[in-house]
Amino acid sequence: MKTIRTLAEPLTIAYIAMGAQTYMQTAEFRHRETQTEGGELEFVGDIISHARMLDSKADERQDDFSGVFLYEVAEEFGNKLAQRLALMGEASPAFIEGLADALIDTCCR
Repeated sequence: MKTIRTLAEPLTIAYIAMGAQTYMQTAEFRHRETQTEGGELEFVGDIISHARMLDSKADERQDDFSGVFLYEVAEEFGNKLAQRLALMGEASPAFIEGLADALIDTCCR
């Protein structure tokens, strides 16, 4: 029977935040033209709000993983989404889900 997640894994949240922080330490982030309305806390909050979706997608492919989900998917997801939000000011649901799917695909056999 398929389990439906109601919460994200705490480590997924942590590694997404670590990926976002890695990007936030770059010169590209510090010198961007688009500023986040709610500051860094809201910026990171927006990014980690997708952790449950990422975990749910990974649950569907768990048996296929050949890499380390937290490093190769969650952390990279945080980094790439932070970059998109900082440079473009937005990320559509289609972009976010596509990013998650692409990262999970690269980590699966």
